[in-house]
Amino acid sequence: MERNELPAKAPEIHRNRFLRAPSPGDGPQESRLPRWLVRAAQSLRSPRRWGAVVELAVILGWAVWLARPYLNFDPAVWPSGREFGFQLQSHYLWTWLRECGLCALWNGGVNGGFPAFAETYGAPLHPLVALTALIWGPLTSGKLMVAVSFFLAGAAQWWIARSMRLGWAARLWAGLAAIVGGHLAGRLELPGILVVISTASTSLALAAMVDLGLTGRRRSAVLLGVMGALAVVSGQGYLQVALLGWAPLLLLFILDERLRARPVWREYAVGLGLALLLAGIFLVPTVRFLPEFGKDGDALFGAAQPLEYIPLNLVIRDIDFMKSEILGKLGFPHLYNLYVGWVPIALGALGLLLARRTDWRPLAFIIVGSLVSILLASALPFRWLVQHIPALALIRHTPLMAGLAVPGVLAVAAYGLDRTLALSFPQLSLRFRQAEGERAVSLNTAWLIAIPLVLGLRTSFLHGRSWVQTSNVQNIQAVATRWSTPSLEWVQPPWGEHGWVEVGMEQSLKLSSVWFPWRWEGREVPAPRIEATRGGILEAGTYQWSADGVDTYLHENRHYASIQSSGEVVACTATGAAGDITVRCPDGPGGQLIVEENSWNGWRAWVDGERVELLEGDRLRVSAPAGAHEFRFRYLPWDVPVGLLITISGVILGLWLWAKDETPRAGVAQSVP
Repeated sequence: MERNELPAKAPEIHRNRFLRAPSPGDGPQESRLPRWLVRAAQSLRSPRRWGAVVELAVILGWAVWLARPYLNFDPAVWPSGREFGFQLQSHYLWTWLRECGLCALWNGGVNGGFPAFAETYGAPLHPLVALTALIWGPLTSGKLMVAVSFFLAGAAQWWIARSMRLGWAARLWAGLAAIVGGHLAGRLELPGILVVISTASTSLALAAMVDLGLTGRRRSAVLLGVMGALAVVSGQGYLQVALLGWAPLLLLFILDERLRARPVWREYAVGLGLALLLAGIFLVPTVRFLPEFGKDGDALFGAAQPLEYIPLNLVIRDIDFMKSEILGKLGFPHLYNLYVGWVPIALGALGLLLARRTDWRPLAFIIVGSLVSILLASALPFRWLVQHIPALALIRHTPLMAGLAVPGVLAVAAYGLDRTLALSFPQLSLRFRQAEGERAVSLNTAWLIAIPLVLGLRTSFLHGRSWVQTSNVQNIQAVATRWSTPSLEWVQPPWGEHGWVEVGMEQSLKLSSVWFPWRWEGREVPAPRIEATRGGILEAGTYQWSADGVDTYLHENRHYASIQSSGEVVACTATGAAGDITVRCPDGPGGQLIVEENSWNGWRAWVDGERVELLEGDRLRVSAPAGAHEFRFRYLPWDVPVGLLITISGVILGLWLWAKDETPRAGVAQSVP
């Protein structure tokens, strides 16, 4: 045998041996890469994967085009509506983290402060909020998150269609229709950017539920855990309650025809457990703080619209009508806007007529779940349950829950579109006479369906764009820059208006008596040193100046930190931010140092570097010895580290489960061929 000649039984050498699965004839060099990495590399070469990338790219472009007015990063250009500035207050967690590290554990920007990781209204712990706020700051993050949320909602709708194995046309149309639905853009009247984030996140969790029910894969369970955690940390709470309403319907996937549990129940248990672990960094501080939580309730649920009228919101787009109180609603469009138009309704009806028996599980889950969301929006279950569980009265704005019915409506519509396109349509044949002979051109009339689809998307887009508007806030920014305090004294904006919150916090001001959706039960907000008002005269304060209709007064005897003893008050100077406060007091008699910041378990204090115990009370206070001293207060609770460890364990578990074999389990509802 020649030196360069291979043996007759030598294995075939593959030039891309690292991108194929190992075979029994491979030598030792074939196992250099993990099998899961080999499979991942192979999947990237799949035309189906690249088709999905193209479809998602189109959905992303559509989302960016709708949110384009918000992508003006001029700090003076804000989304129109009175609540935008207020909704960014929780985003400052990441500003403080960048500036002073662990001080970010305490939100010291509004109404005396509270634990930053127990924020239930905002979504500061949502990974996309955290990433954008860290890179671009709270203001730009708030604008970007609208476009990101539009895309996530469209991707969720596309995911549902893909899990049901619908064709590319149905998948793409469903994703585009979701982005321009009234359940998203219609919430921007205020603008309710936090509701949009919550809607997108719960839609992703809903898509993961469907995907797991139809595949039974362990990786689908991991995705359900991730999306469920995103839903938990996305704030508000209304859409999360609606999502819980869908949960019992998972029995449609879990039980077989004899009402016996399929093996997929284990995967749903894995997904639920993983979601709780991943959300631990939010759940542990929140559950611990919950007894301190207070909120105004409405046991009558006056905002709820009668059940029979709610479906009409799917086809109503008249803005003047939305602002009226007709059909049992309030004059606030953001609560009731669900517009998708008649095209999805018609396609959904076709879907029910053309449905295959093998598809009954996902269709039943989606249809009944949508009806449950509408039922919850009407508050009928809550009006009955509140007699037994009074805390349910805190769920005041139930109409927002109907937003989770829209993904269900569009999913059935996408199914109807796909089944319609599968029908045999007549061919339209056109013949042309030419010099060299006759030429025929055939056209499938199925393409005529594109006409109502495109017109419907255009109408929804124009309706959605009417809510995506901007305004200039240079006037209130100019006023806020003139407010200044000697240390960390509190400032009260005029009438506690929403728009001043972001402007004031951007100036590192501590804002008191601002409107907030919840309150610290039994606590009074700190009295402000600077108080602004619109009209009227404050007899208790000293007038300073007026600008843009805002009058500013000073209360000279109000201090953020002071030593009080036998009626004598010695003002001290405070510096720092959020949960890290340093107080320097001049030479004087001893007494109690009182800091106008909410006190709670987790605060620690030092005097001249030596640890001291906090005194009881609603405010931070310690015993102050005579003389000049430096005091330091830091908020270092145990709940955040514990929650972080739980989240890290969830991440490790999720990665381990993802790396395992994803072969479908037996007994899963493979209902779509």
